[in-house]
Amino acid sequence: MKEKLFDSEAKVMEIIWAKSPISAKDISLIAAETIGWNKNTTYTVIKKLEAKGFIQRDDPGFICTPLVSQSQMQKIEAASLVNKVFGGSRKALFSALLEDERLSEVTVMLQELFYWVFNMSITAAITGVIIMLIRLMKKIPRRLTVFLWIIPFLRMVFPLGLNSPYSLMSLLSKITTKTIVVYQPADNVAFSMMNSVMAADTYFPITYRVNIFEKVFDIASVIWIIVFLAIVLMMMVIYFTTLREMKDAEHLRNKIYLSEKIITPAVYGIIKPKIILPASYKDKDIKLIIQHEEMHICRADNLWRILAFLIVAAHWFNPLCWVFLKLLLTDLELSCDECVLARLGDNRAKEYALSLLESRQGATVFASAFGGAKIRTRIENILSFKKLTWLSLAVFVALIAVVFYVLLTNAA
Repeated sequence: MKEKLFDSEAKVMEIIWAKSPISAKDISLIAAETIGWNKNTTYTVIKKLEAKGFIQRDDPGFICTPLVSQSQMQKIEAASLVNKVFGGSRKALFSALLEDERLSEVTVMLQELFYWVFNMSITAAITGVIIMLIRLMKKIPRRLTVFLWIIPFLRMVFPLGLNSPYSLMSLLSKITTKTIVVYQPADNVAFSMMNSVMAADTYFPITYRVNIFEKVFDIASVIWIIVFLAIVLMMMVIYFTTLREMKDAEHLRNKIYLSEKIITPAVYGIIKPKIILPASYKDKDIKLIIQHEEMHICRADNLWRILAFLIVAAHWFNPLCWVFLKLLLTDLELSCDECVLARLGDNRAKEYALSLLESRQGATVFASAFGGAKIRTRIENILSFKKLTWLSLAVFVALIAVVFYVLLTNAA
């Protein structure tokens, strides 16, 4: 009984195993209804099964009974598969099955991860647009509004939020966004995740409402992770290539270096940052430039730049996230200018603006450049600079705290 059981024979055996003992006529009727075979085809297959020793056919009525149980047949087929595909090695078979199971688990995890990333991206887009509107209020200093960009970037990273009836999301939940409570330590305290897509019936694990959603997120998650990893790899290449090129910079003093490979002053590096100036600046008055770059170092702006790029890389599919990144980088420069002027005094604003004009704008990605951002925007911001009074500072801080609370909490 080592002969192969073909697909047509297996279909007839399924009927016999389920209905045994059963006549050949009844088998043909069931086969006609379920498979669409005519009587002659079914009888031919029955004769083959009898010839191979899989069934016994008795008169009268040609009653068929199986000589091999379904479990025995499964063992025979499994042994045949092992011998044919895995060279008789059961260990190789189990390894392949385990590998397939691990691959399936990774696929599901990736799909669920992208589902929540997609939801976080929608929430981040909503909060980021609000920050863009607040940013239009020129009376709020950039050194304060720059902190507001923490909100959409946190929304891109952390799916959880504290529920609050005063959240902006409570208003929006009546239209589109919903929340899923994840942890509720008390009746009036709950942590939830935003669920703007609402494509699933259950979420831990995710079971989609219709199969099309599962297929879409399955394909989209693979594309998402491939593009994300490609962007991260490209960023790493750019970062380390830039650092390598700066190694031959000429040391001037302290953390200050000169290089012929750049056209605008900038801070390079994170752990041990260096201020690198164009070689033509050797005989220039660089006091204000150095103060600006030292402020970047003091505030760890290069670190925030790289973190922002990594976060937006995970949300590459959302064009608004790239807009937020651009505005964040601009505000980092504007706020740095204001912090320097707060130390110098607003009476030196014109002098500071002139030094900025002398620095040409250069293309820097991970470096904080003195000539970065739009020169005109920065000069306008510098010339309109005013020191904050304690009262105005308290009012602005209170306003920012309210914005943080309203935008970082979820719908109750």
